[in-house]
Amino acid sequence: MSKFVTPPEEVNWEELIEMDKKYFLRPISTAKEYSPLPIARAEGPYLVTSENVKILDFMSVLHCANAGAYHPKIAQAIKEYADNFGYLYEGGFLEQMRPKVCKFLIEEAFKGDMARVGFVNSGSEAVEYALMIARVYTGKPYVITRWYDYHGWTAGAVANTIIPYLRDLAIKPTKPGEVPDIKTPVGGILPYTAVAPPPYCYRCPLGHTYPDCKDRKGMLACINILKELILAYQPYVAAVITEVVQGSCGVFAPPPEYNPQLRQITKELGVLWIDDEVICGFGRTVPWFGYQNWDIKPDIVTFAKGVTSSHIPVGGVAVSPEIAKWFDERKWWHASTFASHPLGMAAAYATLNVYKEEKLIPDHARKIAKRLEEGLKGIQDRHKSVGNVSGMGLIWGIELVKNKETKEPIFPQDRFYFWHEEGAKIPSKVVAVKCIERRLLVSTFAANNITLMPPLVVTEDEVDRAIDILDKAIEEVDKMI
Repeated sequence: MSKFVTPPEEVNWEELIEMDKKYFLRPISTAKEYSPLPIARAEGPYLVTSENVKILDFMSVLHCANAGAYHPKIAQAIKEYADNFGYLYEGGFLEQMRPKVCKFLIEEAFKGDMARVGFVNSGSEAVEYALMIARVYTGKPYVITRWYDYHGWTAGAVANTIIPYLRDLAIKPTKPGEVPDIKTPVGGILPYTAVAPPPYCYRCPLGHTYPDCKDRKGMLACINILKELILAYQPYVAAVITEVVQGSCGVFAPPPEYNPQLRQITKELGVLWIDDEVICGFGRTVPWFGYQNWDIKPDIVTFAKGVTSSHIPVGGVAVSPEIAKWFDERKWWHASTFASHPLGMAAAYATLNVYKEEKLIPDHARKIAKRLEEGLKGIQDRHKSVGNVSGMGLIWGIELVKNKETKEPIFPQDRFYFWHEEGAKIPSKVVAVKCIERRLLVSTFAANNITLMPPLVVTEDEVDRAIDILDKAIEEVDKMI
């Protein structure tokens, strides 16, 4: 009997590429631009191509494989549990993994800050779950989000995602100077969403300069605007939803006062804080969750990606003791068919133990974060095109500019509005191509921004190698300006 999975060396990759191009409803690119890179397998922080070329993955595939896209302990746990279950519904049934995952998350990862956790199948679903909880718990409709936050692609999540190319949903690209054909369905942007300014200090949308933006009480200008926005919509505001570090349109780490001040005003005004940790959770900022870098506690936390190192799709929501008590006294009728899937729970429990037993969180993450920050600051000093380096832990962004003094962007518009052949003019694409030629994968969702989110399993030597490759790649952008 033949194996279900063909050994990579026996796969007809050309045939599969044509099959994929013909039948797959692909994301991100148009049909004529679509050219997938065949990957035969993953090994820790490496993706191995069909030609057996190992690529060092410094974007954790899609900012999600925190323990690498393949970890043997996680894979083994899934294989073993697959001999027991193909499926079990979470409502009214219990298998052995879910209670262990819940206990680990609440007691060890959240350290008792949260009281209960529920599961879904993705980060977008986790945000939908959190929005629903906030609105049901408070009885209020409005949620306040921020420019440049990414919260997902489902209806409620994308309504709180204020990044143009992600809200537009369907874009027919053009050439620079032409108007792109953009389709945004009426239901794509839901009502009851208000938008606050982000803590993007390098290009402050309010025109301020940090730290001169503080008032006499030390409050940041963007926090004061958020406060005024909450007051303007009172008494209808259920929650404010934020990422502790904005990471999908470049990386914008806030000033140190920002998150504590956000928590302060939401408490003062009786508004819930939903902390979206889908990207920032599970060691991405060094501790288990990003909010733990400050002495603050959210009301609701969303998570996904790193909880299984994306070996199996799992997302979730954790709630504070106050919200947990409220729901303990009520029936909650909303449940997903695949939530708490046994194989997902096995993957989650194995992943959490990998982080703990291999000391990836926080010890190794802290060591790698220090090495990465030092390397990136060096790149900023050496290159005239690097205007800003921002981030914390293992989530960092580089912003490329024509002029460091004026901060003029090299490419003035969103790269997703244009055909890929215009990539020769897009600085992030130039850097990405040069990096991949030297077997390094970086993230380039914005035209002038490079994003780095390596898996926690990388070594200091691999960080040094990545910095060296990136250093040489950015020389090409220096020549453009």
